[in-house]
Amino acid sequence: LGLVQLKGKQNQIDIHECFSGTTEENIFKKQKTLSTFNRGIYNFLNKSFSAAEQAFLSVAEVDPEDRTAEFFLRNSRACIAGGVKENAKINK
Repeated sequence: LGLVQLKGKQNQIDIHECFSGTTEENIFKKQKTLSTFNRGIYNFLNKSFSAAEQAFLSVAEVDPEDRTAEFFLRNSRACIAGGVKENAKINK
């Protein structure tokens, strides 16, 4: 899902989504939307929030219960509404 920096830590760590306990149907939906979700993450991290919003909306159409896509959709919209500049330089 990306890199995060925990409070009090100097190094970032990768976070991943776990499918343990997930139904076969939900796993199928995740696999079906994976490339679109990844495109949304790429756009979000590169501050192309409108493109990220569209990608996460596409994921939500296929899998309305995808809470991770919902999280990034909300944050994309918040960045658009909050005036974060599209395509601004980002430290990775």
